[in-house]
Amino acid sequence: MEPPHLYPVKLYVYDLSKGLARRLSPIMLGKQLEGIWHTSIVVHKDEFFFGSGGISSCPPGGTLLGPPDSVVDVGSTEVTEEIFLEYLSSLGESLFRGEAYNLFEHNCNTFSNEVAQFLTGRKIPSYITDLPSEVLSTPFGQALRPLLDSIQIQPPGGNTTCVIFPPLLQAGTRAATDTAWNWEIDSQYQARENRIKPFLLPPRLIANPPPWIWENLPCW
Repeated sequence: MEPPHLYPVKLYVYDLSKGLARRLSPIMLGKQLEGIWHTSIVVHKDEFFFGSGGISSCPPGGTLLGPPDSVVDVGSTEVTEEIFLEYLSSLGESLFRGEAYNLFEHNCNTFSNEVAQFLTGRKIPSYITDLPSEVLSTPFGQALRPLLDSIQIQPPGGNTTCVIFPPLLQAGTRAATDTAWNWEIDSQYQARENRIKPFLLPPRLIANPPPWIWENLPCW
C-alpha cells in the first residue's frame, strides 16, 4: 500500500507596520511589539487569507504586500486540493464571510489558525494570535479601540491573481450544456494567465464536477 501523499503547509507572516511597531510601540503603548501581523496559509501552490472581502487566494507573495517578512513551516497535510477547496467554500459561507471580519476578534490570523489546525492539527504561533489582547491591554489601545474596530484590512491584489471564496451562484446562471460550462471554466483559466482569477476549479474537476460545484459556480 502506497503511503499517502503529503503536501507542505506554510504560514506567511507580514508586518503591516513595516517595522514601525517595533520602534514606536514602547512610546505609544508602553510595551514592546515586534510587529502588526497579517498572516496567510500557503498550500497547494497558492496563498490563502481572510480580510474584509472574505476568503481570498493568490500566488504565494502575490499581493502588494510583497514577499513575507518570515515563513513558518506549519507541517504537512494529506488533505487534497479538491477537499481543501470544498472546505474553504464551506468556511466562506459560514464563519469567514466578509462581513464577519473584525480587526481584533475575527481577522486574518483567526483564519490562518483555523486552517492550520484543519490541515495539520497545529496552531499558528501564539505571538501572532495574542497580538489583539496585547494591544487592548494598554490604555492607549483601549482608547483607540473604537477607531481600530472600524478598520478593515484586505491585502491589495494590485495586478496579482486573486480569488474570492465562495463565489455566489445567481439563479439562472448555470450553463445550459456541459460544453458551455466547460468553456466558461476554461475561459477563467485563461484569465489566470492574465492575472485575473475568480474562484477556479482544478482542471481535473472540470470533466467530472462533484455535486458541490453547482453551489459554488462563479457568478458572471
